[in-house]
Amino acid sequence: MNYIFILLIVSLICGILVMSDKSSKHNIERFLEFIHIPKNAGTTFENIANESNIKWGKFNREHIKHKRKDSKFSCNFWHLPPNEFHETSVYKNNPTFCILRNPYDRLVSEYKWKNKREPHTPDKMNNWLREKLIPNNFENGGSDCHFLPQSDFIYDKNDTITCDNVLRFDKLTSAFNDLTDQYEIDLKLNEDNIYNATEPTVTSSDLDDDVKNLIQNIYKRDFEELEKLN
Repeated sequence: MNYIFILLIVSLICGILVMSDKSSKHNIERFLEFIHIPKNAGTTFENIANESNIKWGKFNREHIKHKRKDSKFSCNFWHLPPNEFHETSVYKNNPTFCILRNPYDRLVSEYKWKNKREPHTPDKMNNWLREKLIPNNFENGGSDCHFLPQSDFIYDKNDTITCDNVLRFDKLTSAFNDLTDQYEIDLKLNEDNIYNATEPTVTSSDLDDDVKNLIQNIYKRDFEELEKLN
């Protein structure tokens, strides 16, 4: 009788552990964390995840209490690179993913988004980018960290990888859906749930040579990282 009772208790404990493991998979932000690189579809991922009660980026206010007090950046917490958080941060204790975009396209998108109420022309765009591509922005996090190199989010200051899964922006739907399949997450991206998309008024082909050279010099490592994903 005692033997049967013990077997029942063991079976019950095993069942609870299995159920606990399955339920933890639904707490997705605890085992896969999103690193929001500005102007790389971050709002899209935060919003579609939030619709499924997954708190990524701006919806996960847990990040705030882990921010380094000595950080030189005054950006919104969801725009900060992982290096600006303590070791207790979810960025440091969970697998992460982020989006890598062609630097030319990223900066064109930044121009169009910040000037969405004005007509876009190549001259206006090139002049605006020349004004914005200054050390205070791409080194010190000015303009809410929108001009920081993407590599600052992929590596920390010791060159340790902080973004475990880097997805190409130009293959975003398939790359993200493959990732969610890998992690058994019931979340999918499609063309209908893209947020903050801009109209194709000007493109990277409208960048002049001086601005292109400036971008190449500032974001050299971003281009190199993009090559790795080819």
